[in-house]
Amino acid sequence: MLMLRIQQAERSAVLLGDSVYALVWDPVKQRPTLRVYDPGFYFPQWDDDQDQDFPTRVHLAWELPEDPEAGLKARVRRVTYELGPISEDDASVVRECPWEPGRPSRMTCFLTDSEWLLEDLKQGETLDRLPMGTAAFRVRPDGTELNRLDLWIDFVPVIHIANTIPHGGEHWGQSVIAKVLQGLDELAATDSDSAAASATTGTPIIGLAGTRLPVDRATGTPVQLTVEAGAVWQLGDSGRMDALGTSPQLAELRARVERLMDRIASNSPVTAAGLGTLDASQVPSGCALKLALGPLDALVGSMRLPRGASISCC
Repeated sequence: MLMLRIQQAERSAVLLGDSVYALVWDPVKQRPTLRVYDPGFYFPQWDDDQDQDFPTRVHLAWELPEDPEAGLKARVRRVTYELGPISEDDASVVRECPWEPGRPSRMTCFLTDSEWLLEDLKQGETLDRLPMGTAAFRVRPDGTELNRLDLWIDFVPVIHIANTIPHGGEHWGQSVIAKVLQGLDELAATDSDSAAASATTGTPIIGLAGTRLPVDRATGTPVQLTVEAGAVWQLGDSGRMDALGTSPQLAELRARVERLMDRIASNSPVTAAGLGTLDASQVPSGCALKLALGPLDALVGSMRLPRGASISCC
């Protein structure tokens, strides 16, 4: 299950640019579990004078759709992990964690899991300042209310993984396909046009002259002819049949697909060799193929940097 969660997070990071883990204690199984969240649900909160690498408050928030069958209205769910002193009144209260023996800490992480009705929220209310008076706190299976629950750890158990090394002052990575999104969009549109052109090429548009269309006896209206194998139409002495050929347009669309693939490969570190579109007969040697795969190797190496020792709990 651990490897499955890691694969889920890696796919999210490669496709969306970021991924988020959360280490959660399961009171029923009596063990920690790893959960993967959409990076769009991840809202770290930083202060201006705070260490920008480790926020002390992290929100995981998303909208829950309306469920008429269950009688539930549209809601907003927010899961908050926040570091704070163990005791607000007595600063001398400390706790020693097993992973840091001999280093007492006066900080602990609090968990709050709450929901708000979407209709109760007013315009302009930020996620960090939702009214707690209208919040409904969730309850764990063991009956514990998740309202500033002390987790007995001195860190926020949320891990943010960036797909690439962020720029200075930034915290978010970049998707592998971000630089070629326009090319992929054009490729999808061209593929749709090619499919439409294939339909008219396989079943061409036919024009008939000098023939009488069959008439529906019930309505007296002409019956539309159907182009199919074995169909026979009788033409008069001056009759003719013309077929509109769209095969040249189809060939042009297919050639455009090839050009778009080459453009995507040239603008992406994956290259044609990585995409598998490189003709092996055009490669003079194995060294040339190795050089063609060089940008892909560099891309994989750069993606491994933020996933190495720099992975940290937020």
